[in-house]
Amino acid sequence: MRLNKNLYLASLLLLCSCGNSNQNQGNEQPATGESIADSTAENIEVSEKVVQPKTAYISFYKNANPFHVIDSEEDIEATINHFKNFTHALLLSSNKIVEVKYKEFQKGENNAGAFVADNYRDEWTGLVYESKHKGEDAGLLFDTEYINSHRPAKAVSQESPKLSAKESDFIKAHYPNLKINRVCQSVSLENGDANLFSVQFEPSEEKTLALNVFEKGDKFYINEEWGNGDKYSTWNVDDEGVYHNPDFVVMVSNDLSQYDLFFTRGSIESFAVGEYKITQDSIIPTLYACYYQTVDYQSKRVPDKWTLKYQWKKCFEDEDENSVPKEYAIADLNNDGIKELICRDKAKERIAVFKFENGSIELYESNYSSEAAATVDFKLYTNGIATEWAATVNFIKTVTPFTNLTIQNYRRVSGVSDPHYQKITYGEPKASNEKEFSEQEAKLQKEITNYDSFDWKKIQY
Repeated sequence: MRLNKNLYLASLLLLCSCGNSNQNQGNEQPATGESIADSTAENIEVSEKVVQPKTAYISFYKNANPFHVIDSEEDIEATINHFKNFTHALLLSSNKIVEVKYKEFQKGENNAGAFVADNYRDEWTGLVYESKHKGEDAGLLFDTEYINSHRPAKAVSQESPKLSAKESDFIKAHYPNLKINRVCQSVSLENGDANLFSVQFEPSEEKTLALNVFEKGDKFYINEEWGNGDKYSTWNVDDEGVYHNPDFVVMVSNDLSQYDLFFTRGSIESFAVGEYKITQDSIIPTLYACYYQTVDYQSKRVPDKWTLKYQWKKCFEDEDENSVPKEYAIADLNNDGIKELICRDKAKERIAVFKFENGSIELYESNYSSEAAATVDFKLYTNGIATEWAATVNFIKTVTPFTNLTIQNYRRVSGVSDPHYQKITYGEPKASNEKEFSEQEAKLQKEITNYDSFDWKKIQY
């Protein structure tokens, strides 16, 4: 299954990672005593060690700064210093160069280092850049010196790829015992000054060979990739035996003396970025970045707006059906490592506070009581919430402390009879006592009265 540049742009929500599951599987040739391919190319062992690249992958967003994901924080200072040198990006959608500037390092929260984009960008550890270019896009980063001496090569891809007579003759001469199954891609560079093509051969003795070839003048530089050839195996997971060729991104020196072959390679389960080094008769891939696809549908930094809307409706069930939260603020008010999520409506009349832990939200309290079917007195403190309201002949006060454990509400019900006390866990009330209630009430100090001091974020539905 091929994931080309156009699909990158159409579905940046799921940019995947590296993982040619069966790539290089069986690089040895069939045990027949004879080689099925008389090739001058070397079999390739791709190192997954992250090197200091001359380029790196970057994602652009419609309403946010571009972002580069990193997997390791072992030497973050050196990483930042290296990536500060990247000042330009080549947009894969248009081969256009745009300026970028390093802004800041963003530490992720409890993520596994996998790569997703757009709505989930805030999950990942990485480097934030600034750019005037805003839009769903993908690109490769370069430094100023490189951009001054190179430019994107003019490339024309054949819609129905086929080989030239010269290329066909080369294949027949060097792979006489193999039959081409399909030509995966054929690209002309700089009006024919150089060419790129990829082919997949028919299986032979349960092995399948694919080639990526860079052609310049009378020289052919080859990368061989072997995979299992029977119908039940695949080149990549879910690719059903179809070779998944890399998409080449070619930069050329201004005097046409040097071509640099970068690649992006995506599939259902993976995404990779790297460069093909030209050496002798081969092009040898060097991997810069490699990620496996992991999608966390509950952001740990930003609440899911539809889940929030659903929980809000449960808080204000008897209120206006059109009532929805319009802005939120996130803070760790009691500094226990678990965040509080404060939400309010457009009129700033309804407010609810949730526990926000690992992407999930759970209600602490709101300023509305379904029991009273009315707005209640609501006080927010740095370590909890207190509400008070009257119900027929009783007067009810509830104390809800912020916690990194199970949420519990402590309630005093007073009226014509002596007060009685409850402790409510998961909505189930149990008998409590005055001492337990008073201890929790006494902890509520440092009331927050200026809600506008929070860093409020608008919610767009």
